[in-house]
Amino acid sequence: MIENLEQLEKREIMNLLNSALIPMDWVGYKYIVTAVPIVIDSIYYNERIILGELYKIVAKKHKTTPKKVECAIRYIHENTRISKVLNAGKLSNKSLLYEISKKIMKQLQLE
Repeated sequence: MIENLEQLEKREIMNLLNSALIPMDWVGYKYIVTAVPIVIDSIYYNERIILGELYKIVAKKHKTTPKKVECAIRYIHENTRISKVLNAGKLSNKSLLYEISKKIMKQLQLE
C-alpha cells in the first residue's frame, strides 16, 4: 500500500513538472521527483526536515553530490515557469519543494 502511494505521488509530481514544461531529462527534474515524497512524509508526520540532509539523501540515491542536487533544483525554479504553475512568487529550493509537496498532498487528499 505504501509503495503504491509513493508511486502515485511520483506520478503526480511528474504531471506537475510536465505541466510547467520542465524537460524530463534535466537532472533537477529527477531530484525533485525523489525529494518531494520525502518532504511529503515529513509534513504528514509533522517532522522538521533539514534541507542539507535532504540533499544528502537524494545525492546518495542518484550517486552524486549534495551540492549538485542543490544547484540542479535551484536551476529548475530560476529557469522555468514552475512558480506560475504553483501560483507562487519568487521561490527558494525549500519553498519550491514545500509548495510542490503541499499541492500533491492536496491532490491526493493526504492533508
